[in-house]
Amino acid sequence: MLGDPIGDGPSYYEHARRLLRRSGSGHPPKDGFPPPDWDAARRPRSPSGPELDGLLGALEDVVADWPPGREELLRLDGPLRDLHLMHERGEVRARVLAREDLPRERLHTLGRWLARTGARIGAVELGLILLGIVGNDDDGETILTLGLLEGPCCCAADALADSQSRPYEALYAMARKRRGWARIDAVKHMRGATVDGHIKDWLVREACEGNFLDVYIADIVAGAGDLAGALAADADDDVLNGAKWILIAMCDREAPTTSILDFPAAETVLTAYARRVLAGPSTLGRLQSLMFVDDFLHSGLAERARWGRHLPAVRGLYRRALSSPFAHQAIEAALTAADPATADRARLLAAYLPEAPGACS
Repeated sequence: MLGDPIGDGPSYYEHARRLLRRSGSGHPPKDGFPPPDWDAARRPRSPSGPELDGLLGALEDVVADWPPGREELLRLDGPLRDLHLMHERGEVRARVLAREDLPRERLHTLGRWLARTGARIGAVELGLILLGIVGNDDDGETILTLGLLEGPCCCAADALADSQSRPYEALYAMARKRRGWARIDAVKHMRGATVDGHIKDWLVREACEGNFLDVYIADIVAGAGDLAGALAADADDDVLNGAKWILIAMCDREAPTTSILDFPAAETVLTAYARRVLAGPSTLGRLQSLMFVDDFLHSGLAERARWGRHLPAVRGLYRRALSSPFAHQAIEAALTAADPATADRARLLAAYLPEAPGACS
């Protein structure tokens, strides 16, 4: 209905589909970089107030007379060529929603057309914002495909959350296929959510990976994934490994917020994890996680935790776990490991625990 794409080069949507066909893995190589509109000398920017006014005016003109002519579409395309709408997506959404006179079917057609044919990030983002407002399950494949690319992933996560009849299933599909910011954007929408068992299982086992981005979602993962329940059950190695990264992130004193402070199940989770580690074979990775949490528990921040009245008991449990014979045996064996990284980790643990083997060497 709206005719051929505007501009030269492939669309973001076709770019993603081509990469997926080539990789065959469900993960676009290099997160789809470089995008179709990549130009280091001309990077898109956030719109100013007057530019945003002009963009919304052009959008209104496009849907006023239907179908729009090429001139109206070009007038909308003009400002989108240089703009990145990610940081203003909430404002754009609010303004469109405030205009009840804008026909929803026309907005839907325009949103789908921009999302599928846009060769500039601004056009794709506007398409995704519109699909988040008026889209439906039929748009899920388009949105999810664009969510695999680094540029539009944030707007894609919003669109999935707002347009799909089973939003958490769609967000899970996006999160498990991506790492980095795309996963963060998808998981953020699960805060306070009640999700199905397979999503809970994935959240606890795989959502956090041991990188700095974990701090943005660790408390969401622990809550929506029911970390307390997972640790109370017969937790296997994958659950314990996932819990390790979740707790390290939640106890990170360098993070913008230390999410363990106000987490309702903090005492339950911390206690269950330490007991699980004590009950199984001690590994350096798990001992390091105990050390990281123990260091937080003895910080001033921990004194301000909502669950602070239970702090002495939790501290004692972690010290017992770190001082157990099994922990000492694991450290002693690793001190003479041929792998330098393993020996370094063992020395770090030994230095943290003066009574551990090799602490004074």
